Amino acid sequence: MIFKDIFVENGFPSLIAYSGADLKDSLIRRTFNLDEVFFNDEYLWTYSDMGEIIENNKEMCFVVVNEDAGNIVGYSYWLPLKTQVIENAIKKNFNLIFLDQDCLQSFSDPEVNLNLASEAFIPGWDLKRLHKIIEDIIQYSILQLAKKGTKVNFVVMDNVCQYDEFLCDKLGLDNRYETDHNSKICYTTYSPTKCYSNSKYVEELKKYYK
Repeated sequence: MIFKDIFVENGFPSLIAYSGADLKDSLIRRTFNLDEVFFNDEYLWTYSDMGEIIENNKEMCFVVVNEDAGNIVGYSYWLPLKTQVIENAIKKNFNLIFLDQDCLQSFSDPEVNLNLASEAFIPGWDLKRLHKIIEDIIQYSILQLAKKGTKVNFVVMDNVCQYDEFLCDKLGLDNRYETDHNSKICYTTYSPTKCYSNSKYVEELKKYYK
């Protein structure tokens, strides 16, 4: 899927986002260079670690590009995580940063858990305005899942930095468990009025989440 109009409408005419079949593997590979800017070695993704997993689960993986400059502005990668994996992470005290394909379910399942596996945006943009667009894109994508018969159960992420704390608050992740890896596993049951609740798609989503 390609998201262009939503950026134009909100004052970012040079930006465009790609996901799903329209998100090329070559673009995904380029996003791994951003991780070196934002994360220390303990949490640093490499293409050899996670590249294939992202490429095989692109339905809710989004990369934002500045068309004028030809550079990547940021990305938001959401993966469908099995409930058992979340429970094991909490009980056995391990983080959710590095996953393998066996940890994931299908986006065609009747219920999915969404793991915000990684998100980063380069400095220099109005993050508050930009992230409001990202929130609308995420909620729109959750709405499309609902229309196809798939509802979101849990939303979960591993909180490893100050920006992740911002995301946890925006998502309303009120269950937080400390790990032995300087991180917190944060999750909540999905509700459109709780997770990214300022999105313009909340009212339509409420028809599916009663």
